[in-house]
Amino acid sequence: MEDSYISYNAIDEVDNGSEGSDAIVSAVNKKRKAQDKEPLTKKKPRAKAKLDPTVGDTTAKRRAKKPVSKPKAKAKPKTAPKTKPKTKPKSRAKKKAVKEVLMSAPGLVTRGVHAGLRSFDAVGSGAKNMSVSAWSGVAAAVVMMTLTILAWNKTPEPPHMPLSWHSFQVHTDDNQRLPDAIWRDYVNKYPKIKSWVIKEEGDKRSRFKNPSRTELENFAQYLKEQSTIASVNDIKLSYVEKENGLQRAMYINVTLRSPSMPVILANGQKAWVDEEGILLPGLMPVPDAYKDRPVVRGIEAHPEALKEVLSFWPDLEAVIEPDLITNIYLDRIMQRRTDGMESQRGIVLISKQGTKILWGRPGDERFGLSHADKIRNLVRTLKSQGDLRNTEIIDVRHSDPKYILAHHR
Repeated sequence: MEDSYISYNAIDEVDNGSEGSDAIVSAVNKKRKAQDKEPLTKKKPRAKAKLDPTVGDTTAKRRAKKPVSKPKAKAKPKTAPKTKPKTKPKSRAKKKAVKEVLMSAPGLVTRGVHAGLRSFDAVGSGAKNMSVSAWSGVAAAVVMMTLTILAWNKTPEPPHMPLSWHSFQVHTDDNQRLPDAIWRDYVNKYPKIKSWVIKEEGDKRSRFKNPSRTELENFAQYLKEQSTIASVNDIKLSYVEKENGLQRAMYINVTLRSPSMPVILANGQKAWVDEEGILLPGLMPVPDAYKDRPVVRGIEAHPEALKEVLSFWPDLEAVIEPDLITNIYLDRIMQRRTDGMESQRGIVLISKQGTKILWGRPGDERFGLSHADKIRNLVRTLKSQGDLRNTEIIDVRHSDPKYILAHHR
């Protein structure tokens, strides 16, 4: 208790503005010298109090019965060690006082090594309070970080490998697939594809070099011009894992056009058009709901009539019997003069029973009859006639629909 009292009051005698530990040690020494001059009788009663018979120590009672002269001669060696070690507590008190002043004095904690001592002491006290599980978590984090850094540094870059036909991989966000025949045709017809070819002796397969970023951008622009591709979202070189190891690959993310109506071209070939009227190959993947739509004919010479059909067909399809209409002609005779010469051509729908539905020409809405009006006239006639095998013509071009019955032989 005496040492800590001196150490505590030594701070009051040191000026906060003084520097170094010499001033602190000097203050402590002065305090210690002042205490050394005082008689040591204060401490003797404390030693006797421990041997007081009232405490109940039987050993003390036995020593009290023995003559006083004999213990005095033998007690000298015992009392001597008590006086000699008093110099050691002084040095310990000095060190303890210096440490406490360094750790608590506001003007000295940030100076040189003293600040480092305080930080080390704080970290040490915190580490002592950590549990075993906490130490295990810290060790696991350090191990994982080390392994990650080593793996990242040692992972080699895959070598540049030539591209094959299978390296060109086309992907869509909705998992649609562009037929291989169409894709190969695009690659073969690319004007700069010959500059990509790598010729190796003894290898009959077609191989391609790794194109640069500029070459990839030019290839992407070329793909955007193809009818089946609505947009090119991304194109890049990468690697795929195969049985024989890594292989070079070109990833192309595109948005394909979706077929809307089947068409028959002038040469008799079957194809498709999307909702914008863009012609698509017949091999394009078709939604199941569109497979039974009527075939449109004459699209090459009548693009405006095609747009007319694409605009009204979804509404008409929703209110009529499925598979009722099998063909749509964009330019067919709708009316003849009395002499038998044709006077008007336009859009004509053919039912599966053979009934002709005269729809009209593109732009007839300017005469006051909308698509909705024509659809309403057709539905009304279908309900009134029932079986269309008895009806040859239904004309929906007027406000009041007209129909002509079929003449059976």
